[in-house]
Formats: sequence, structure tokens, C-alpha cells
Amino acid sequence: MIKFFRKIRQNLLSEGKTGKYFKYAIGEIILVVIGILIALQINNWNENSKAKSELKSDLSELKSELESDLTRLDSVLTQLNSIDEQGNYLLEYLAQKPTAIDSSKVQNAITSVTVLARFGKSNTAYENLVNNGNFHLVENKNLKEKLGFFHNTSDWNETYHNGPLMESYYEYIKIIHNYTQPGYMRKAYEAGWPKKNEIIAKEIRNNSFSSNIDFKKLNGSNDLLVLLDQVQLSRYIQKVYYSFNKDDIKELLSLIDYEINTINN
Repeated sequence: MIKFFRKIRQNLLSEGKTGKYFKYAIGEIILVVIGILIALQINNWNENSKAKSELKSDLSELKSELESDLTRLDSVLTQLNSIDEQGNYLLEYLAQKPTAIDSSKVQNAITSVTVLARFGKSNTAYENLVNNGNFHLVENKNLKEKLGFFHNTSDWNETYHNGPLMESYYEYIKIIHNYTQPGYMRKAYEAGWPKKNEIIAKEIRNNSFSSNIDFKKLNGSNDLLVLLDQVQLSRYIQKVYYSFNKDDIKELLSLIDYEINTINN
């Protein structure tokens, strides 16, 4: 092709057709420029297509991670509700004089309240999206703002968990031992893994540890009642915070789905 154009130029010069030669040369330059522009356009299209493909992959990864967080969060909230129920039962027990003591239920409530159920946000997929340089390709401004707010703000574990709840929780653990015999709490925890210690598990189920708790002293403890109320309040705040997290994740998933569909179209 190059030889063909070169031959045309040489013929024009040899025939003395200078004017036609310059017109031809200009036309050839225009064709070359057009060719370059088309090549650049194709290259830009390929680059944009590649960027969209990477963005879609990053968003799909982020969606999967958020769905996993949502599953974990549901599990934690279920556990918190169960612990909260046990704590409320213990509050009622401490606040009044029961006519009959369900020692097994009280024992279970005492140990259940000592469990800390926590949820921490996963940031790996979000950090990949940002570090890959694809975050700026997200077209939905609302999605970008909510992603940034959700992943860049301190979660409950880093704020409230390291403050009021931990203080009241550790104080509860410390004081509750004043109403139980040495080793009771350890044995109660071990009973949660019956395969490791089936004998202790049977003792728990058979209510053999009743003598390890001073129910009369426990029932008359106003200090423990106040402290347990603080623990329950802290856990309530935790549940509310996690419920907000759950709503945030659901909204993000919806926005991500819309963004992925936009890319596909």
C-alpha cells in the first residue's frame, strides 16, 4: 500500500503536475490523520471497555462481601437478641423475690450475659476498588458517598465497644464471681463444648451446679442489678447500631445492583 502511494507521488512529480501533487499530499496527510484518530478511538473504546469490565468485577466482589457481612450481621443480631432475653430474665430475678427459683435458668442467664457478640465490617473489596483506581468510575454519586461513609467511619467495635460496654461488662464479670463458687464460670463455659467435656455438660443439664450459686445473696444484690442494667443498656445500643448497619448494607446492595446494570447497558 505504501509503495502504491509512493508510485502515485513519483508519477505526479515526473509529469510536472506540482499542483495536483500538493493536493494529493494534503489528501494523503488527511487520510493518515483520520486513520490515527480512528485508531485512537478504537484504543479508547478498548480501554473504556476494559475499565468498565474491571469496575463491574470490583463491584461484584464488593456486593459479595456485603452480602456476607449481612449474613454475619443477621447471625450476630440473633445472638444478641438471645443474650438480651437472658439478661432481661436475670434483671427480673434480681429485682423481685421469686416464690420459686428456676436455678437452671438463672445459671444459664448468668453465663449468657457474659458473652460478647460482635460484628466488624469487611473492607477488603472496598479497599481494592479504591486502590485499583476504579472508584472514580462509579457514576452514581449517592453510591460513592454512602460507600465512603460506611467503610471510612469507625464501627461500633472501635468506639462504644471499647468504652461503656467493656467497662460495665468487665465489672459484671468481676462481681458475678462474688456470688458463685470458684471454678463455676469456667465449668459453665466448658459445658458449651460437650464433645470436649461430656461429663461437665451432663452436670450442667442435670442442674448439679445449683450449689455453686448463692441464690439468696444474688437475689438481694442491688449493685449487681444496677450493673446488669448498664450491660443491658449497652447491648441495646449495640443492637440499634447493628440494625442501622443492616439497613445501610441493604441500601448499598441495591445501589450496587443498579450500578452494575448501568454498566451492562
